[in-house]
Amino acid sequence: LGILAFDGPSQFVTDLSISKRVRVWKQAGLRLRADIFNLFNTVNFWVADDDINSTTFGRITDTTTSPRLIQLQVKVDF
Repeated sequence: LGILAFDGPSQFVTDLSISKRVRVWKQAGLRLRADIFNLFNTVNFWVADDDINSTTFGRITDTTTSPRLIQLQVKVDF
C-alpha cells in the first residue's frame, strides 16, 4: 500500500493597513486606522479530499481564507 497525497492549489492573500494622525486641538488629536484583510477578495481553496472511501474523493470542498474583512479604528490622544 502506498501513501496517496495531493498538492493543493497555491495561496495568495494581500493585506493592507492605512493610518493617519489628525491634530484636533492643541495637543489633542485622533488616530485613524483601517485594516483590510484579503484586499483583493481572493478565494484560496483547500486541498482535495484524499480519503479513497469518501464520496467526495478528489474534490475540493472548502476554502482556507475568509472573505475580505475591513476593520476601522479611531483612537483619541490627549
